[in-house]
Amino acid sequence: MGNSALTSDTEIPNLVIDDLNNDKIAKNSANKVWVPGRNLVFTSIATSFAEAEGAEIIIVGWDKEEAANFPDNSKEFLNSFNKTIAIGSKDDIEIKAPLIDLNKKEIVELGETLKAPMELSYSCYVGGKIHCGSCESCLRRKRAFKEGKIEDKTIYIK
Repeated sequence: MGNSALTSDTEIPNLVIDDLNNDKIAKNSANKVWVPGRNLVFTSIATSFAEAEGAEIIIVGWDKEEAANFPDNSKEFLNSFNKTIAIGSKDDIEIKAPLIDLNKKEIVELGETLKAPMELSYSCYVGGKIHCGSCESCLRRKRAFKEGKIEDKTIYIK
């Protein structure tokens, strides 16, 4: 789809953690991994499955930090899509985003409080078995654990 580094042969940007504080570099990286209509497509498919299975709720992992660069992670998108489902589905289905008001640090802190096995979650844009440690998503993950003063048990290549 398009020229996204996540769906084409375009190279995924490699950053250092300080690059996340540089708006120009972070925005450029986000633009390179933007997949047009990604959550529009995924939530549409999830809605079809939910209706077919009689499910009432679809849970997504959208958060405040991602919404800053990706509009299809925002509250506005969530609310709008739920309105669309209400019109376009015969069933009463709702998409819920329990992390939508949290940044990555707050998510890690919540995970620690809940004793969630966060090392089993996956964030890397590269898609290997082990997190690369240098893509924007890995760096945001590393920063969240560091800022939250929580041990990061994730295995990274770098």
